[in-house]
Amino acid sequence: MPKLNFSKSKIESTYKVLDEGLYKLRLLGFNPKPSKAGDSTNLNPIMEAVSMADGSPCPTKDDGKNIPVFYNLNTKADWAANDFVHCFGLPMEETGEKDEHGDPLMTIPGNWGTGDKWEYKGPLIGRTGIVYLIKDTYNGKEQNKIKYFVCAVDQCEQRFPKVRHSTDLTKTSS
Repeated sequence: MPKLNFSKSKIESTYKVLDEGLYKLRLLGFNPKPSKAGDSTNLNPIMEAVSMADGSPCPTKDDGKNIPVFYNLNTKADWAANDFVHCFGLPMEETGEKDEHGDPLMTIPGNWGTGDKWEYKGPLIGRTGIVYLIKDTYNGKEQNKIKYFVCAVDQCEQRFPKVRHSTDLTKTSS
């Protein structure tokens, strides 16, 4: 049986972790997957750091490409979905439907396709928003986590007086 050889430099992590601070991210798309419990979906937005919040350059990967930033965005986390959408300067949209308590249902602007394939087409793609990143350790490896999304909705407090944006999404409750 032949030996299988792998490049040591490709095995070792070249993933860069950004310093704590405010960053401008660009949304490239979504990669939805069922949650481990199977009772919800992780939308897995595909985002990249394009600059610091003030517009100054941020670090890039060794090849000059933007550093990816990960976030699950689970469909059970209503507050996080709202914060996420507001970060990119858009409000959630009313569906015209109500839940079992008569509360109006809201949705992320755009369309998610049909059937089992969730393919997002909508106004969030290509938009940029500001987030506060922190460093964290998971399975012994350093990574970035989004602590909070910065709202970019014009006059959010006046238009949505009952909305309270999260200030620490790294905690288990909002």
